[in-house]
Amino acid sequence: MRRVLSTALDRYPGLDLVLAEWTFESPYVPLVHRWDQIQKLSSSPLASTHMGDGENNSAETGAAAQLAAFLEPLLSKAISSAAQARHSGMIAYADVWQILPPRRVSHLRIPWGGFPMPSCKIHSVGWHNC
Repeated sequence: MRRVLSTALDRYPGLDLVLAEWTFESPYVPLVHRWDQIQKLSSSPLASTHMGDGENNSAETGAAAQLAAFLEPLLSKAISSAAQARHSGMIAYADVWQILPPRRVSHLRIPWGGFPMPSCKIHSVGWHNC
């Protein structure tokens, strides 16, 4: 399962799985952001070919499927909220972390000509002014 996680979380901003000692805390931000990759690795043997040498793909796909089955109840609220936000184009301020990974720069534009808000960076689950 570590191999599955390291593949799914490859190049995730600010995450070093060795330093994090392979532990995650609620709200499981990296796992929510990479849920699509975890599901992709769990559903298709072809998707996992880059994880191994070709011999253990079915075992790795099985491990990915077990991991996804374990994580789904833990992540379901955040995943469904993020999917709803992508579908509707609206999201509650407290849930912005579900759609934007850490260190992603975002801008707020007010369509009715209000004052512009400075660019902000998202760190973990909070906002910090730049």
